[in-house]
Amino acid sequence: MSRAPKACSLNMPVVRAVALLAAVLIPFLLAACASTAQPLQRFGERVSGQHVYDRAGILTPDEIADLETHAAAVERAGAPTVVYLQVRDASRDETIQDGRDLMQAWNAESSSGARDGVVIFVNLLSDNERHGEAAIIAGQKWNDKGVLTDRENQRIYDEVMAPLMKDEKTAAGIARGLDALAHDLTVGPPPVSMWQRAADYLAAWPLIMLAGLLILALAMLIARSPRRKRPPTLLESAQLDPPDDLAPALAGALTAGRVLDSQIDAILLDLARRGIIAMEPDDDEALGIRILQSAPDLNGYEQRLFATITEVAGPDGVIPAQDVLKLRLEYNPTREALHDELVARGWFARKVVTHPTRLRELGLLRWLATTSIVVAVVTFIVAAIAQSMLTTGVSIVLFIVALASYGVAASVPDTTETGEIAALPWRAYRANLKTQAKQRAAPLIMPEWLDRQIPLVIALGLGQAFNPLLNAASAAGYAPAWLGWPSNDEGAEFFPYWSAFHASGSSSGGGDGGAGASAGSSVGGGHF
Repeated sequence: MSRAPKACSLNMPVVRAVALLAAVLIPFLLAACASTAQPLQRFGERVSGQHVYDRAGILTPDEIADLETHAAAVERAGAPTVVYLQVRDASRDETIQDGRDLMQAWNAESSSGARDGVVIFVNLLSDNERHGEAAIIAGQKWNDKGVLTDRENQRIYDEVMAPLMKDEKTAAGIARGLDALAHDLTVGPPPVSMWQRAADYLAAWPLIMLAGLLILALAMLIARSPRRKRPPTLLESAQLDPPDDLAPALAGALTAGRVLDSQIDAILLDLARRGIIAMEPDDDEALGIRILQSAPDLNGYEQRLFATITEVAGPDGVIPAQDVLKLRLEYNPTREALHDELVARGWFARKVVTHPTRLRELGLLRWLATTSIVVAVVTFIVAAIAQSMLTTGVSIVLFIVALASYGVAASVPDTTETGEIAALPWRAYRANLKTQAKQRAAPLIMPEWLDRQIPLVIALGLGQAFNPLLNAASAAGYAPAWLGWPSNDEGAEFFPYWSAFHASGSSSGGGDGGAGASAGSSVGGGHF
């Protein structure tokens, strides 16, 4: 009698531990059982020998009996078949997943692991039970044999089932689909064209491998490409005058690290400011060019641009507004002359002579990027013909990487180390001007400042940032010397003309499933 309490006290911790463990595990076990049973509860119970399950109740007994006959024919051809209709507002992808879930839950296959079943699953709209989404799901066996592939399932739906189902002949559409499935399983699918076979072959692996190699090569070149070092943090400044007495085009190219067409436009404005040419309005609210001095004292890139102006102009020394584009198309000699000037100052590297390895790699990067875009387009077209989602995805990735490669190649400046040092104060000045322009600083619309600095502003790629200020100055009657514009008593506001000219040149350069019966199944379907 004296030992009983002691024995009880020894067993109580064990009992508590078992009870606690049961309290923790039982809910998980119940949840697991519920999740396993959930698909069966969702679709109901499968009846041996029954193929058609009309949970929506839209088919007549005769229609169900007829569909049973057609489904039995598919089963005799080797594919255990289920036709399932329910009311559910679902998308195409959701309907396909429903069909796969049903195939998995009901083990729609001749034996475990055979994966040879076929399911036609129909989700009908709750507010219109003669329309909705339908899907055909075929087991992996038929997909591997090339009998019921994604393409063939989709063809059966699009060409055979959909026309009737869209015409609200639901039973007839399903029956025709079952007949097509039985035909494919017995005789084989319709012959594939030579072009289709070629697309299937290319999309299967050759184009994927080629695209993969190009993506790898571009990624390696991007990783190896030189990049401009981030400049030191620049102190805020209200300085509105440039840091040096440098010609606008030289300052713009030095700041950008490359020669751009906006810098050539700035040369035009600087020539107009100096009275060598005039940018004149015409009847189309655009700017033409008139030569004012026949033999100005110019050198280097300025002389080269003036010679080009003379070549494009007519005998009267005028380039009409509609011919200004011809002048811009002839900018290349001026670009080269400007680049040579920067090389002579030690600010730009002369191509091939300095950093030949770097330049060869950049050239290869650009060439590969161009080739990759062509390959990406061809791959996308072939993938669309072959209906290969994988190949489509690879082509999109290749296209994105190719565009990124162009960006990387364009971001590498032509400047030498000396040029980078010389560019720092100009970049600080540009950043300050951009900030001041956003804040609409009053000094920036003073006529004296505009007359001196607008060519430089354009060369620095700040034309868009200054447009609101120029518009305000135009409305106030400002007549820009950098256009050779007539006084405000004789002409209209200049900004509409300037805006059209600047916009027309902005494009040429600028500043800134799991294991089971449904695993590996092929699909097709859509809305009806």
